[in-house]
Amino acid sequence: MILGDDVQLSDLAKLSGGMIANVVSFDADGTRYIARFLDVDYERSVKRSEFAISYVERSGSPFPVPHIVGSKSVRLREYTPIDKGGAGGNFMDISVVVMTMLPGEPLEQVQDAGKRHLVPELIESMDAIRQVDVSTTTGWGEIGEDGNGKFGSWRDSLASVANEIDELISDEARKIFRREDFDYFFDRLSMYWDAMPESDRSLVHSDWGWDNVLILHGKVSAVVDWDDAKFGDPLTDPARQDFYYPEIDFRSRFVEFYERSGWKIENFRERWLACQLSAMLNDLKWYSYQGWVEPYAWIKARMRYLLGEGEPVGRHP
Repeated sequence: MILGDDVQLSDLAKLSGGMIANVVSFDADGTRYIARFLDVDYERSVKRSEFAISYVERSGSPFPVPHIVGSKSVRLREYTPIDKGGAGGNFMDISVVVMTMLPGEPLEQVQDAGKRHLVPELIESMDAIRQVDVSTTTGWGEIGEDGNGKFGSWRDSLASVANEIDELISDEARKIFRREDFDYFFDRLSMYWDAMPESDRSLVHSDWGWDNVLILHGKVSAVVDWDDAKFGDPLTDPARQDFYYPEIDFRSRFVEFYERSGWKIENFRERWLACQLSAMLNDLKWYSYQGWVEPYAWIKARMRYLLGEGEPVGRHP
């Protein structure tokens, strides 16, 4: 047992999880915990999360992160029918991660009524990630099993979005995915290779926002789910928010924030667009895999607008 064989659990509750993990909360010895249940294939993402959280904890970040108590691979019998994505009564291997539960409610849609006043607070929390000390690490992109980035440059990391397309895009996903879409935007990304930073490197959350940011009393009370953490351009998380929330105009707000803070950003426009292109290319694959027709069309139209090649779009479906 991760918490010990004699620990008594109580007050179990299923939480709304993300698209990868099932999540439950529970009490044990007067402390509230959460347990995330993931397919064993995501075991490497658990390790990435552990590394990223340790970097944030050591840097004394202004926002709390969950403390990981432990993780374990287990074998369970799963009774969900195969035609509904289950194992149909067969044994399946999963990873269980137990961590402390932090207070707050999920941010979810920042453009919803009653939440836009949080934008300055959100911008500061994203900038705090930029300032996490990762000087003891090397490399760019996905955090590897040694705690360092897996690529020699940010350019190589961005280019890796073209890897493993055939493995992700199943026959079902090909009903949505169009290789010509992917190649078109990847070509636009390649136009910015020479503008990529060589030394402006930071920790990147990669999935900041939505239900991974908790809010309490009008403040960011926690940033959770660091499974996709990487080392990269510190513009990555902000640019991704700007891409998905056209109503907020995060780009202008971040430019103002950076000017006030005195951070001089070389090749800002090119780097900003490269981060957005990388995010949307990844989601062209992911939306196809999930069968999301309207969001797939939306991100194409949104990216064309940001590149100056199309008309503005409304809210993400």
